[in-house]
Amino acid sequence: MHLKAFKELGINIKEESGAINCNTEKIIPTEIHLDFPSVGATENIMLVSVLANGTTVIKNAAMEPEIVDLANMLNKMGAKIEGAGSNEIKITGVKHLKDVSYNVMPDRIEAGTLLCAVAETRRKNKTK
Repeated sequence: MHLKAFKELGINIKEESGAINCNTEKIIPTEIHLDFPSVGATENIMLVSVLANGTTVIKNAAMEPEIVDLANMLNKMGAKIEGAGSNEIKITGVKHLKDVSYNVMPDRIEAGTLLCAVAETRRKNKTK
């Protein structure tokens, strides 16, 4: 899904010896419909599209809090992103982004992993 979206945005992709090389002269804004709402694909499309000359729309976008957090950071940097947290995100490209200080939200998957580790530790102590 990531590479398919990149191709739709005008990015040339070469796969050689297990490496993926991407380049483009110009990002082409477009409407991208994801086959399913992928967090990683939504994030990558947002990251590429913020510097396109025009508007990109992501349909069937992921709606997780991490998408909203990324949009908040990019908007603080000068991006123009609307709809993060919904299944349709509109990104209007800007010429450049500025440096900012931003606190990224805690990682929910990491927190869940740590909770599972704690639960497993407690279970093993009861079986001894």
